[in-house]
Amino acid sequence: MEGIVYVAHGSQKMGKNQKMQAFYQELIQTHPETEQGLAYLEKHPDTIAVIVAKMYQKGIREFIIVPLLLFSAMHMEEDIPQALKEVELCYSDVTFSVSQPFAQEPEVVTILEERCREKLKDFPTNPAILLVAHGSTNYEKPGKIVEKIAKELAINLELPVTAGVLYGKPDYLLEAKQLIQQHPQILVIPFFLFDGHLLDKIQLALTEIKPNTVIFSYTETLNLDRRLINGINHLMNEARVDG
Repeated sequence: MEGIVYVAHGSQKMGKNQKMQAFYQELIQTHPETEQGLAYLEKHPDTIAVIVAKMYQKGIREFIIVPLLLFSAMHMEEDIPQALKEVELCYSDVTFSVSQPFAQEPEVVTILEERCREKLKDFPTNPAILLVAHGSTNYEKPGKIVEKIAKELAINLELPVTAGVLYGKPDYLLEAKQLIQQHPQILVIPFFLFDGHLLDKIQLALTEIKPNTVIFSYTETLNLDRRLINGINHLMNEARVDG
């Protein structure tokens, strides 16, 4: 008997957790026949261990762990594996399959492109475009993926797109400083699941470095667009096969 555990980051802000809960309610409708639960990595009592324990009591022994994360960094490489090891110490008869983060799914690029095209309508001439994601100081892979997606967007938009990350490389502030030298208008694509303090941090930092002659504009984030569900389910099915 199989169960699905979706794993979100978690937030101190109730509004963000409520948005994730609403997204989860849409997710579970695509697998109504399966026992499902939503766990959080931080700042929430419903941890992976808690949700697995509840499902174990219902007879679930095979679990698919579905990280609701864009990139593979510390949470994916360290926190989730550690949580699963601790669960296995309590339940020796359980098995886990873990799906991959979904930043590279086609639906993600489509949404980012749409966000950008919608905002480009506001510009009389094409601005410089800067794609900014979270990144990681300890893992190179997120930065590499952001660069790859920036190239895809550039092809689709037929415009240059510069990649940058908040943590690690390529440093979004360094990239922005270079763009400022040549472009009076810069469109920033915040590559995040939804709005929050990280976007606020980016906006504040960019405001502090810009001269009065430069204008920064921002697209909408992914904002937990329902189309992300297709990519998440695709990766979940891959995990089933690999598992």
